[in-house]
Amino acid sequence: MRTLFLIALLFIPVTAQAPLKPVSFALSVEPAEGKFNDTLWHELRLNRNLIVASRKPEFDIYVVMTPLVDEGRQFGYAAAVLVVTNDKYHLSIHTGRGPEPLARHVAAVLEKDFFKPKR
Repeated sequence: MRTLFLIALLFIPVTAQAPLKPVSFALSVEPAEGKFNDTLWHELRLNRNLIVASRKPEFDIYVVMTPLVDEGRQFGYAAAVLVVTNDKYHLSIHTGRGPEPLARHVAAVLEKDFFKPKR
């Protein structure tokens, strides 16, 4: 019975899938304070196909986070993200209410724009 079931599975049409290719990147983070760094790393590690490389990465990512303060009143946080790929520079600025939500947002943007395979 088990053999018959395995043979039947061979006849089920499946969509062709390419093998997963790990994404290699170098990440440099300089947060001002809080759990921004830890949260960003945690969110990026949720994708198991990411490899942090020290040699020949596919792209470099530089992230700096700072609090937004005016006259002693804090309005949230800002993060500047620079991604270098094939001598092209992608600069973006993101804002958030706290370090952790901002780190989650930055990780989601990086995953969407650079870590997801192009179809």
